[in-house]
Amino acid sequence: MEELPEAVFAVALERLVVGTQVATVKAGVGTGSIFSLHLQPTSGEVRYLMVYCAWKLLRTGRVACTWQDAEAYLAAALSAHEGEVVASAQMASGGDVALTLRSGAELKLFVDSSAQDAPLNASNPCDYFVEAAEGIFSCIRGAYYREEASSARPQNV
Repeated sequence: MEELPEAVFAVALERLVVGTQVATVKAGVGTGSIFSLHLQPTSGEVRYLMVYCAWKLLRTGRVACTWQDAEAYLAAALSAHEGEVVASAQMASGGDVALTLRSGAELKLFVDSSAQDAPLNASNPCDYFVEAAEGIFSCIRGAYYREEASSARPQNV
């Protein structure tokens, strides 16, 4: 796993998600507040945004749902945006992200894990990651990493 500067990670995140269509949302009973978006670019392989951190969905500037809502409710609220295109992705210092859909809805991700002295390894939970053919880009405790995507790894997030 290679550590990336924040600016490099932000550019990669924007390049990987902006212009993609939300093809599928995986969320619901048994997943808690964790969800994934399957993002389809105009050409190429599906990309995956997997979210473990705190988040909220805004519609017309009002909270539509958050990571604290009931699983069935948040799954329905997120799934209502299937078919929409990601218009922008903005990352704030510390890793928080705001994704804006063409409808104007916003999905805001909040990095809510704290830096620890323990070294990173494969068992460390991340706040979110984007997986694409060119690699897996992860935000872990407000630091940024890239690792090779394995073609043998099942992409069923």
